[in-house]
Amino acid sequence: MSDTDEFPAFPNARPDRDYRDMHDRVEEIAAAVRALQIDALAKDEQIQENTDTLDIVQQRTENMQIELSALKAQVNSDARSLANRVEAAVEAQSIDTKIASALEGHFTKERLVWAVQPLVSDALSLVVQNQVDMESKLRDINRRLDGLASELKPLASEIQLPPWGVDSTQIGSSSAPDVPPSSPQPPPVERALSVREQVERRVKERSLALGGGDRVRTGDN
Repeated sequence: MSDTDEFPAFPNARPDRDYRDMHDRVEEIAAAVRALQIDALAKDEQIQENTDTLDIVQQRTENMQIELSALKAQVNSDARSLANRVEAAVEAQSIDTKIASALEGHFTKERLVWAVQPLVSDALSLVVQNQVDMESKLRDINRRLDGLASELKPLASEIQLPPWGVDSTQIGSSSAPDVPPSSPQPPPVERALSVREQVERRVKERSLALGGGDRVRTGDN
C-alpha cells in the first residue's frame, strides 16, 4: 500500500509524511497514557491495601497499648502489695523480737514457775473434784444395784432353773448334768495410778525440770 492510499491527495498538496509521524506519535502517547492509567490503578489498589493494613496495625497498636497499660497497673499493684507484705513481715518480726526480749528479761524460770503454779494447782483441783464427783456417782450406782439385787433375791428363790447344761425338757431325766467348763483365771492386775496421782507426778517432774521443785503446790496443800 502506497502513501497515497492511506493519505489521499489533497488539492495542491502531497502525502504528508509528517502528519503520519504525528499520528504514530499520538498513538504512542495514547498507549503510554493507558499504561500509566493501568499502573496508576494498580498503585491505587496497592495504596488502598497499604491503607487497610496500616489501619489494622494502628488498631492492634492501640489494643496493645491498652493491654500494656492494664499490665503496668497490675504490676504496680502487685509491687505495692508485695511491699506492704514485706513491711508487715518486718514489723511482725520486730514485734516478735521485742516480745521475746521482754519475756527473756522479765520471765525467768522462777517467775515462770511462780506464774504457772496457780494454773496447775487450779487444773489439779478441777481434776480431783471431777474424780470425787465420778466416785460419788459410782457409789450411787452401786447402791442402786444393791437395792435392785435385794428386791430380786426373793423372786430368785421361787424360780427353779434347770441345772447347767440340761435342757428344760430333760429336767425329769436321770442323766447327770454337765459340768460347766472352767473359765481361765485372769492374770493379776497391778493397781493403776489415779488421775490425781498421775497429774501430781507430772507436775513434780515439770517443776524439777524448771528448777522449782520446792515451790510446786498440789491439791493437798
